[in-house]
Amino acid sequence: MNKVKSWFSTEPVNIGRQPELDLAKAFLIFNLAIVHLFCECTPPEGLSEVGMPFYFDSVVGGPFGAPMFIFCMGVGLAYTKKNAPALVFRRGVRIFLLGVLHNTCRYLVPCLLGQWITGDSEQYFDRLPYLFFGNDILQFAGLAMMLMALLLALKLSPARCFIVGVAFELLAALIGSRDYGNEAVNVILGHFVGTYSSNEDIVIFSDFPLLIWFSMYAFGYLFGFYLMRCKEKRKLYQTLGPVSAVIVTVVCVVEVALRFGMMGGSGDNVFYHLTPQDMLVCILAAFMVLWLDDLLVANVFSEKFIAFAGRVSKNITIVYFIQWVVVFWTADLLIYCIRGDQYLEDWQMLILGTALSVLSIYLAGLWRKFITKEGS
Repeated sequence: MNKVKSWFSTEPVNIGRQPELDLAKAFLIFNLAIVHLFCECTPPEGLSEVGMPFYFDSVVGGPFGAPMFIFCMGVGLAYTKKNAPALVFRRGVRIFLLGVLHNTCRYLVPCLLGQWITGDSEQYFDRLPYLFFGNDILQFAGLAMMLMALLLALKLSPARCFIVGVAFELLAALIGSRDYGNEAVNVILGHFVGTYSSNEDIVIFSDFPLLIWFSMYAFGYLFGFYLMRCKEKRKLYQTLGPVSAVIVTVVCVVEVALRFGMMGGSGDNVFYHLTPQDMLVCILAAFMVLWLDDLLVANVFSEKFIAFAGRVSKNITIVYFIQWVVVFWTADLLIYCIRGDQYLEDWQMLILGTALSVLSIYLAGLWRKFITKEGS
């Protein structure tokens, strides 16, 4: 124990950009468009059967997807110099409003166009109120930042912020996922607790409720606090990574085999209302990813590639915004209007998802250059 304590300093020593984190975010960015396309272009029953769609939805998009995105946001808060409570709160408001704009571009506009073109209310109107007013990861990020601003104003330490997150997680588990019998109430409460709305054959779960997911954001903040003060970062990863990899692998295999937990095989909905046990697995998955990425940084990738990954990782929010928009417009509007459904073969989704991912990264780079030029 004393040896481990000697790895840490009381003051920040490990500052600046962290290449393993940049690499983790770059891989995450690249994979997300493929994951989302598999979710949109696979029949619901296909997401419940072990195969490529299940793998991308429940594994790549599961413990190695959204939780890693949220974890990195928390680490970013620890590293930013703009961490005054008022600044964090204002950033949270901006991110939340960006989420509203995102839902407008991703859902409202294409659904109105699709309804006008096809007249198919079942496809475009039945879920629209829940989709447009519901919470996605950007709305969650905004709320999480506003909550964190309050905790920072109260001068809570990173460890105590994480304890608050764990308490929220346990409270959410106690409340459970519920249908409150009113769609508007489900949408509003779904930003904070697990809700679902069952309308005939359509069951829609709230995405990323604050009480469930804040622990991951707070843990990222805690980890970032100690990472900045870690003098032996590689030893830290080599200690945490292998053990985490074994545990995560065993849990994922068992959950897939027995069909329970976040690998329950019920499509992407089952993942949004994580249990505390599965959230712990997601935390261990973050250790696993950083360990593997640190190995790649040290032994495989060139400095040029790592620098490229760093540039891509800076645009993670922009890429996410663009990716979901191009995926929904391509799958649910363009392909559906042409064919009458949006379902594709696995190889088609893999190729198209890769193309949309590359396109999103490119467009995000152009947007970054435009903003930089406008601000100069």
